[in-house]
Amino acid sequence: MSANGVVRLDSRASVERVLAARAYLRVFMPRLEVAPPGMDPESAHALQARVDRLADECGCGVGAAVALGALAAWLVYVATSSPAFGVWGTVWRSVVVLFAGATAGKLAGIARARAELRGVLVRLREGLA
Repeated sequence: MSANGVVRLDSRASVERVLAARAYLRVFMPRLEVAPPGMDPESAHALQARVDRLADECGCGVGAAVALGALAAWLVYVATSSPAFGVWGTVWRSVVVLFAGATAGKLAGIARARAELRGVLVRLREGLA
């Protein structure tokens, strides 16, 4: 890794170092600069855009979807059963369900992006002979 936090992926060895160090799993991962020799500029730009998108994924989309799904399931539960929580207990539990769903979804979204980034790096390593 260079002093400015950029890792240049221009050889099989450099990609293997990133995979071995599991840099793609760090919270503050270095910027991965894709520069495979011999790749046409359009393909290299598309690959760089995909790596950047996956590395910067925050999981908000998945988090929102899971939060809404969890809240909908909770509201169906409350409507179809007669829980003895009272009004404020139901509201409090609804907030907890919404927060737990958002947190779980956000973590799942980040994990999916990091796993996909690892797959991209593995394919890049295989392409660099």
